[in-house]
Amino acid sequence: METSSKRITILRSGIALGVFALSGWLGYAFVPEAAGVSGERPMKAGAGDSPGMSRAKRGFLSAKEGSPADESPEARARRVAEVKQKLKDLWRASPSSGLNWDLDQETHRMLATLAPEELEAFFKELPNTGTGLPAHFMLRLEVLKAWAVKDGPAAIERCVSGGRMDFFCRSLAIGAWGEADAEAALAWLKRDDLPESVVKHRQMMLSNLVSNLSRSDFDRAAKELSMLSEGDRDSMISRLVSEGFEQGAVIDGLLEMARRGVPEGKVSEADEEILSTEARRDPEAAVARLAALENIDAGERARLDLVILNSETDKGKAFQDWLARNPDLESIPEAAWSTLSIAITSDAGKVAEWLGKMPEGGFRDEFYERAIRGFASLRNFDDAVHFSSRISDPAIRADALRALDAVWKSTDAGAAGEWRKSLPKADREALGE
Repeated sequence: METSSKRITILRSGIALGVFALSGWLGYAFVPEAAGVSGERPMKAGAGDSPGMSRAKRGFLSAKEGSPADESPEARARRVAEVKQKLKDLWRASPSSGLNWDLDQETHRMLATLAPEELEAFFKELPNTGTGLPAHFMLRLEVLKAWAVKDGPAAIERCVSGGRMDFFCRSLAIGAWGEADAEAALAWLKRDDLPESVVKHRQMMLSNLVSNLSRSDFDRAAKELSMLSEGDRDSMISRLVSEGFEQGAVIDGLLEMARRGVPEGKVSEADEEILSTEARRDPEAAVARLAALENIDAGERARLDLVILNSETDKGKAFQDWLARNPDLESIPEAAWSTLSIAITSDAGKVAEWLGKMPEGGFRDEFYERAIRGFASLRNFDDAVHFSSRISDPAIRADALRALDAVWKSTDAGAAGEWRKSLPKADREALGE
């Protein structure tokens, strides 16, 4: 019997989808006591389980199986209905469903008390995308994950409705099941008697499982690469290299595979992932790694230097160091401007602090002009005005003023008008006044 400290936690896994970009689902923590609902107790796998269900590994009974012996079907139905309604009310009332840890914990505790068939019924009662309340659609995904943990095969086979969400639902289900019991999920996916509707998504689901497994059992994940198609395997190698590098695992064999067929003068996607990963945790080491790379052309070296810039977490220092490493730049690459825009959105304060320390000359005016657009888009007009007043090049200053004016007057025409009145005559003329 597993102790309560070892109860299975299902981490929300990032699932790469062609049409959906959803990532970072927080985890399941199955706790037996839930607001007035009886808990679960250990039990061996039963004859009624779906193939691959592996409840012995999970070590829990559903509340239905563990409920009082004298509970009538009617009483059970009432308790299940109460759980469903309470969850619907909680999710409808939460302004930040999906980002609310307390709500997640309560949801997972309550869903853990439902049997697989009850979770299936609840899943099918809740609205699919495009219908009903958005909060209830998000709850539907949580129900699906709980169902998949208790009966992975059933959830994967029966979560579909013939719509555009089928691909995503199966991805989510296999991810949740795989986090709870990777061995059972992998064994099931390798079976020869799966329905054709599942077989056509087998490679996608295997990719998800291997990616998730790499976080808990890297060596096993690497061994499962042979099960993937060539295209999926090539893209997975880079992910595994990045994960293995983070863990300090042996990745020489994977790197050798990744480097096959790389054009002369270039680096593999896996090597780029390593550089990016290292830049996030140790920028100086990443720069040293780049300097040590041999047989790459100048264009590739410059591109990888931008990868380091984009990956560093302290963007002010990152830009300062990048400019210092490249004193002979004739112009700023568009990729660097994209990094600046993203940095302003995520950490405007630090970017403004660095901009304020830039010495005159060089590319300062261009950085200010680009930053002003970013600050204005965030309605941060104080910083936008401050930096616009420090641009020395008349043409660049005029462009910055026009960009600032266009955004400001569209959101607060009165304040924009007062600002224009305060400008020097030359600036007002640049704005057509």
